[in-house]
Amino acid sequence: MLRSFVTWLDDYLAGEDSSAVVKSVIGLMSFAVLLGVILGNIAVKLGALIAIILMLLSTMLILIRDRRTLKREANSHRELLTRYCNILYDENQPVALVKDWSQVVTIEKNGDVNELLIIRAVALRDPLYFLRLRADPKWDQPEAYRQRVRVNFRSVHIAGDRGPSWQVTPRWLPDGRLEMLAHLHSPIPKGTEILIEVDREWPGKCIPLMKSYVPDSFGFILSGALHIEHARYTVVLPKATTVYSEPIGFQQPNPNFSIKNGNNQDGRPEVTLTANNIPVDTWIGMRLQRK
Repeated sequence: MLRSFVTWLDDYLAGEDSSAVVKSVIGLMSFAVLLGVILGNIAVKLGALIAIILMLLSTMLILIRDRRTLKREANSHRELLTRYCNILYDENQPVALVKDWSQVVTIEKNGDVNELLIIRAVALRDPLYFLRLRADPKWDQPEAYRQRVRVNFRSVHIAGDRGPSWQVTPRWLPDGRLEMLAHLHSPIPKGTEILIEVDREWPGKCIPLMKSYVPDSFGFILSGALHIEHARYTVVLPKATTVYSEPIGFQQPNPNFSIKNGNNQDGRPEVTLTANNIPVDTWIGMRLQRK
């Protein structure tokens, strides 16, 4: 009976959106309640109650189907957009020259991470429509964590004023990395310098490091699309947390790369990687393990 009723209602409202479904069901429910009140018959009231229950169930089913359809269409459009953007991006050709890259990764006791990136770059494409960045949690995160990741890109003006957020197209790659296509509000010509702020909230990103004492790596591996002249990558740890550290991709002392341990203004321990002229297709970074 329920299946037949839902099929009929679904066919009847096939040309309408979810708001029309809700309005129709509310109208039917109101009529059923009014009928029960006027007639005052127990059987009628019982029938009205059953009708209301059926309507509520069918509405839920239709709205769920509608949501799944919209989600499927949005995922399909996202896949097409990222496919064509990646074709245009062509990571073998230079996209931007990064004059300065500052990244601060703040890790909480439960493994949650807040990241702030300030990137000063010069466009090498004419014009430059978007930038592509990728990040990796270094472990197989459950979907529940992935759904809670939040990323904001925005430009910062010369006076220090922060501009509106850019449109960002996120996509999880098969290897577990998060790909972010950040679309500028307006394309910029070749040679234009731009200051970019990236704010990223990543729940549970460093759970293995904080809770299981598993080594974690932080740093850079670049394609030919980006060249970084100078970078400063700081990992801020919870108070009273100590770590072992070692370089990745270089040996100390090195004129271009170094790792330094210290404390920030809040008294939290931090480890900072400083790098100049980072080579392409080479991991340059640091590996940390909680003591």
